[in-house]
Amino acid sequence: MAVIGCALLVAVPGMLVLWLWARPLLSSRWTTPGWFVATAGLCVVAAAVTWFIGAFSGSSLDPEESCHAAGTTYDEAYRSAHWREPSRLFPLHNKCNAAYDLVPAWVNPALVLLLLAATTCVGVAVWLAVANKRNGSPVKTIVSALVLIALLGPTVNPNAALAKSTATASHVEGVLPDGSAYVIDVPANWNGTVLLYSHGYVPDGVSNPARNAPSDAVRSALLEAGYAQIGSSYPETGWAVAGALPAQLSTLDEFRARFGPARRTIAWGTSMGGMVTTGLAERYSHRIGGAVTMCGIQQGAVANWNNALDALFAIRALLAPGSTAPLVRLPDQATALASVAELTAALDAAQATPQGRARIALVAALRNIPAWTNPAQPEPEPDDYDTAARNQFEVLRQFIRTGLSWRQDAEEHAGGNMSWNTGVDYTRMLARSAGRQQVEALYARSGLSPRDDLATLAAQSRIGADPAAVGYMSRNIAFTGRLTKPMMSIHTTGDPGVPAQAEQAYAEAVSDAGRSRLLRQAFVHRAGHCTFTTGEMLAAVRTLEHRISTGRWPDTGPATLNRLAAEFEPAATHGYAAYQPTPYPRPFHLPH
Repeated sequence: MAVIGCALLVAVPGMLVLWLWARPLLSSRWTTPGWFVATAGLCVVAAAVTWFIGAFSGSSLDPEESCHAAGTTYDEAYRSAHWREPSRLFPLHNKCNAAYDLVPAWVNPALVLLLLAATTCVGVAVWLAVANKRNGSPVKTIVSALVLIALLGPTVNPNAALAKSTATASHVEGVLPDGSAYVIDVPANWNGTVLLYSHGYVPDGVSNPARNAPSDAVRSALLEAGYAQIGSSYPETGWAVAGALPAQLSTLDEFRARFGPARRTIAWGTSMGGMVTTGLAERYSHRIGGAVTMCGIQQGAVANWNNALDALFAIRALLAPGSTAPLVRLPDQATALASVAELTAALDAAQATPQGRARIALVAALRNIPAWTNPAQPEPEPDDYDTAARNQFEVLRQFIRTGLSWRQDAEEHAGGNMSWNTGVDYTRMLARSAGRQQVEALYARSGLSPRDDLATLAAQSRIGADPAAVGYMSRNIAFTGRLTKPMMSIHTTGDPGVPAQAEQAYAEAVSDAGRSRLLRQAFVHRAGHCTFTTGEMLAAVRTLEHRISTGRWPDTGPATLNRLAAEFEPAATHGYAAYQPTPYPRPFHLPH
């Protein structure tokens, strides 16, 4: 009974310790400095137990008796010639003769492996702790790692294998087999992270060089911070989504072939590139550690073109009654531009009257165009509906061109019309819009009733989609929300091109898929499309890195993000702010 009791006294605490150690493995939260420190400590304890087993093997008896008990001969001459061996701390030996050792054969190799494992764990813990400190995480993990270093001595540099390929800065340009240009920049002080940048929409006929950063300033700041940066031009311009994902993955392959595997790969992108980045995150998560989307088309392609159709449909019905200008199934650019001219003339005429301005506000509300759209101008007061309407008019003038010219290009790719408004209730859409109060105020001034104009919209013949084209746009790209890696998404509140409600559409998809823990969204209070400061973008990258490194999101509130942005760009004014977008007008998600 005494033996059983002693065994339980040892086994029960041991099993408890092992369970506490293994729990992070089961919950996928083991990539923290604390876990590696604990693992190193267990390795040290196991090494100590192993050493005692070896050091005291055969010590309960006289060495000669121990040898006879083991069934072997005791060689006095050999023992005398090797009298130092039993007293050495390492390697452990207590030989009866030249062929037989009382110390088990596994002891010395186990000691080497356990101490090597402990040292490696300390190295990883220190590296993670330093990375966490850069992201504003608690310092206690660093202290824990440094204490263990003091006990175990110096460790290896976890980035040593990476450093051999980056002794000097590298700039590489080339062409992929699909014709995409690519560009790679690797700093001499590469930190092991590569950022895969996806750029936005480039119209046909516009220069399209490879890009690996949102701007030269961002590229320079990231290179100085030690990040490698890569990106491609995609194989074509226009709605090039179908070729964008393969081109980006091929660029990543090219980087790996030249510089070896990165310690961490982060996909990031702006505007249409944000949508490409989300596609990479959902479909190729095994190639990346996480994603940062900025001003992205997060509602996906189908929802994007549907909502564009809603605004064009309302412009034609309310501002150009009786017009037959085609809105979909545009055979060529000439047809598209003819519709642009007709609808733009109607918009200009409407802007000259109170009734027309009220209807323009209704169109803007269906698209959720914000009141503040130009960062070069001051933000209108909340009740300054005249300034808001003027800003929205300017946005709609540009929107008519892109909404029809770019649609014609997208329809060519899709093989038909990819959007519809059959069954759409525009009264309900207005009720959910952020611009509803402005519409009601301007209609009240004009003497018109929004109810009458909404009835006019309801009476119009609706537009159906071509199923094959919808299928194409669903593949290039609509989203499921099934994230498996963390994503940080940022958006300006005054984005006229991709209104911030797009973020709400993706948040709903992620929530429906049960993956909200992997998504964080933050908003910058500023007008304009993708008008982030360099510091704001780098703050998003560092926030994601913290999540990847620790398995936990840091504080993503405005104050923390602005403070982090200021560390990278002290002279700029950063604008992260609390904001909750209204629902997206017509979301479209793929099945989970």
